[in-house]
Amino acid sequence: WVRSVEFSSLHLNKPNHILVHYEKLVENPEAVLRELCDFIETPFSPAMLNNYGKMAEKVVLKNEAWKAAVGAPINNANSTKFYKLFTPEQQQYILERVTPSLKANF
Repeated sequence: WVRSVEFSSLHLNKPNHILVHYEKLVENPEAVLRELCDFIETPFSPAMLNNYGKMAEKVVLKNEAWKAAVGAPINNANSTKFYKLFTPEQQQYILERVTPSLKANF
């Protein structure tokens, strides 16, 4: 994953490259998919949002274990991850040190 992100970062401003942020995909899957379709000059179809699991199996290579769940439903775990990763004491410690705008998200 790190190598892929580094590689992608090298090509960000090239006309034949696009970077998709998972957070944006989770927030608004249809908008991101429409943007991707425009980029690759392919018509958008609402069915793309429902049938991607089967197609995803075809694009994951054996050496790309980090893509194993690419066919899984799009899920935003960010809202619960903080509470799963940290103990209540750690959460309190972190919250005491983050900016007020970030605190509002917890």
